[in-house]
Amino acid sequence: MRTRAIVLVWAAATLVLAGYLALELTGEDRRLFLPGRTTDGHHQIELACDSCHSPFGGVRQQACLDCHEEELEAAEDSHGDRKFADPRNAADLERLDARRCVTCHTEHRLDITGAMGLTLPADFCLHCHAEVGEERPSHQGFGFDTCASGGCHKYHDNRSLYEDFLARHGRDPVAAVRGLLPPRSGRVLRDGGERTALAAGEAEATAGLPSAGVEGGASAAPELVAAWAAS
Repeated sequence: MRTRAIVLVWAAATLVLAGYLALELTGEDRRLFLPGRTTDGHHQIELACDSCHSPFGGVRQQACLDCHEEELEAAEDSHGDRKFADPRNAADLERLDARRCVTCHTEHRLDITGAMGLTLPADFCLHCHAEVGEERPSHQGFGFDTCASGGCHKYHDNRSLYEDFLARHGRDPVAAVRGLLPPRSGRVLRDGGERTALAAGEAEATAGLPSAGVEGGASAAPELVAAWAAS
């Protein structure tokens, strides 16, 4: 009799819990099911699980491209699909399947997430470019954890890396250039515990430039403020 009562209580508790979870899953606020905190780059859509995930299918590659494909095309993606469709690069895919965004950008893992949402170790370039120090004397002595932070390489966008220009001006003194806008902070404002995106009003006033009519000041170039706020 006691065993039967325990089974009934267990079954009732299971049904109540299942009903609660089902209600939460079909509701608007599904943060209960987040496996970890969302990065600042994606926190605006963290409640729209279906935007990125397929039921029992993980993250859809096309979901990433729906938001970022135009940027990658404009940047002439340095590590796009065409590079890895080349049979000569097939061995590289065994080390790092760069055809899928989630290989390098795993969401909900802030404990291992670095700049630009990268969740690989900073020396991930080593996987495919281990011989670069021998092939290029100019790269000898550089650590693989400096490729992306040294100001030379960007994984997807190398439009600013012109080797001929660097060869001509590599020893020139650094020009004193004053930017029109302060660098955008990687952090976001918090209002009552909620993360909110920075807006144009948060652009700091630039010394010596007239106000553009933006709350809190800003530069004389409103189009730059708009681009900054949307970045």
